[in-house]
Amino acid sequence: MKRGESDPACLSTLVATLLRDLFRYHVVMNFQAPLLALQEGWVDTLFLPLLRPAGYRKKK
Repeated sequence: MKRGESDPACLSTLVATLLRDLFRYHVVMNFQAPLLALQEGWVDTLFLPLLRPAGYRKKK
């Protein structure tokens, strides 16, 4: 983990299944796959911040 990759063994089930669950919910509620921009937003704003180590501070 030289570059700060996440250890899959440390992920909770909730975090590990978040994107799949969001995708499935969107399909069930809207009868279509979410737009790519929405999927990217989920990854950038919800999923990736959950993978950051404790105490991580975003550079300004």
